[in-house]
Amino acid sequence: MKRLAVLVFKVGIIGALLAFSSCTEGVDDYPDAAKVSGYVFTDETESQGVQGVSIILESDSESETAYLGPDRWCYTDENGYFEGFLNLGSTRNTVTGDFTYQYFGDVRISYHYNGQFFSWGGGATVQAGGNFLCPEVYLTQFLPIGSGGGG
Repeated sequence: MKRLAVLVFKVGIIGALLAFSSCTEGVDDYPDAAKVSGYVFTDETESQGVQGVSIILESDSESETAYLGPDRWCYTDENGYFEGFLNLGSTRNTVTGDFTYQYFGDVRISYHYNGQFFSWGGGATVQAGGNFLCPEVYLTQFLPIGSGGGG
């Protein structure tokens, strides 16, 4: 009976440690993780941020060092600020089981708001463990979806 109680106690401790460790995962916990952040304002005066702008981070397929992961998206807060996190990718050696991480990747960044969009004319190079701070974007730069422009 005493052995069973010790075993249950150990399993409980291990379970608690696993639960708490999974809640603290961030950009520094993964060697191939990067952050993209920035602001969206109503105009060049930068006096008012725009809430609810959707930012899409996707692979720059025209790049030789394209981001390898899935598309990610985030939204601006009440100040027009956004943060997007992504893992740049890794490959696993089938013989040794070791991982090789990608430390740089090119990402296309597009902004969508009320039937309008803006996209930079090319990708941005992000770095593992780093924060790519995008230049400020203004709603005056956005074009209607389907117009073919935007950056």
